[in-house]
Amino acid sequence: MRIVEIRECAIPLKSSLRNSSFDFSEMTTSVVAVITDVVREGKPVAGFAFNSTGRYACGAAMRARFIPRILAANPQSLLDDTGENFDPSKILAVMMQREKSGGHSERSIAIGTIEVAIWDAVAKIAGKPLHHLLAQRYRAGKVSDRVFCYVGGGWYFPGQTLSDLQGEVRRHLDAGYTMVKIKVGGLKLSEDLRRVEAVRAILPAHGQRDGWSRWALFPHGGNQISLAIAGGLGLGGAESYPGVFGPFGGFADDAEVENGCVPLSERPGIGFEGQAALYSIMRALAA
Repeated sequence: MRIVEIRECAIPLKSSLRNSSFDFSEMTTSVVAVITDVVREGKPVAGFAFNSTGRYACGAAMRARFIPRILAANPQSLLDDTGENFDPSKILAVMMQREKSGGHSERSIAIGTIEVAIWDAVAKIAGKPLHHLLAQRYRAGKVSDRVFCYVGGGWYFPGQTLSDLQGEVRRHLDAGYTMVKIKVGGLKLSEDLRRVEAVRAILPAHGQRDGWSRWALFPHGGNQISLAIAGGLGLGGAESYPGVFGPFGGFADDAEVENGCVPLSERPGIGFEGQAALYSIMRALAA
């Protein structure tokens, strides 16, 4: 059992959205395929991932350091104790060889994207959804079937009016979400306050969630891996980016939001196969 190849491709987002700091017109993201020699249903298992849509593609660091280290390692050293699957922690340790302690800001996105693709492959080899695998390892097998999600919205875009902003939030509420977040800090304080008040005016009241228990933790990112982490570890919820970032935003095409919750995929791995547009990009990279 071995990893035979790791591929990376930079994809432009081509978005006119912006937050308080920058716009996304030049933003790119790295799509990664970790290809193994393990065969399931007549095909080699490939794990997939893409990096955060708020961070640029980072293929140069992957190709120069992290991918060569994995491929140069003794294949047996990358397996778990059973010898029947890969061990993500061992592969992470290989990527971190000869890396200076404390320099994670420079390398975290590159390493993290490869690591997510490895977890996808591990779950597929095990024949389980990733959130099931995480629950078995880190939550005594307690499995969730859905995850509460809030919408990361309220983006700035050219010519936006308060009515446009309210319309966006109403669409999220009509889709089944019950909590939203909007961008602030990109305009004068007086203008941003009007944006906040315009959104508050159409939102129902909600109670607050108490202390720093697992229920107080909400992974950022708005994608299938966030759902798997939140569901597998029993966290309070995750973020959602409906309608933005093209194929890299949102969840499985057949996921229906109900009372603010998104169902977890029962497909083996992370569940990218449920996103047709995104999965076509990933499969092309692995072909």
